[in-house]
Amino acid sequence: MKKTKKRINKILILLTLIFIGIIFFNFYTINYYKKTIQTLEEVKQGKLSEIKAIEQKEVKEALSTENYLPATINLSQSNLVFISNCSALVMTIVDAQAISIFQGINKKIDVRPSTHDLIIDLLDNFNISVLMVKIEPLGSDLYAARVFFKQGDNILNLDIRPSDSAGIAVRLNTPVYINKDLLSRTVKIC
Repeated sequence: MKKTKKRINKILILLTLIFIGIIFFNFYTINYYKKTIQTLEEVKQGKLSEIKAIEQKEVKEALSTENYLPATINLSQSNLVFISNCSALVMTIVDAQAISIFQGINKKIDVRPSTHDLIIDLLDNFNISVLMVKIEPLGSDLYAARVFFKQGDNILNLDIRPSDSAGIAVRLNTPVYINKDLLSRTVKIC
């Protein structure tokens, strides 16, 4: 009888934790969609928030590579490697991303196009070019990337995961630059 009671109590605790997890997940999802809808409304009204259109006077500064060095993109198993100045910035990525980057490096499209191939098709069809990619520090072991798109006289600067920026850059031969501050976190290879 005691074992049954203990087992029932464990099951009730587990169900309670699952229920609490579902509540938090729903709360997160609702807030995420509210923020997405708010961002879309801001875009419609011309008030771009995270998706920030660069003003003409800011273009020169945003496109400056003063504190950046050119980098090349390589893969080592499931690691994305940005190489610059005898230093390698290594990032672990998921296999799907590694496969997509590998296909981009080798200019191959699978039976079904990847998300990166789709992005390239969209950019091409809307006459949007990619000017450059910048890899920047985000935290102690976190990295971010900025991609600079151009259509006509408009330039758009978007935050993107480094792995996605690599997937796009290798397909378009886009210049990639790495922030000099990141070189202190890299592995020396020369």
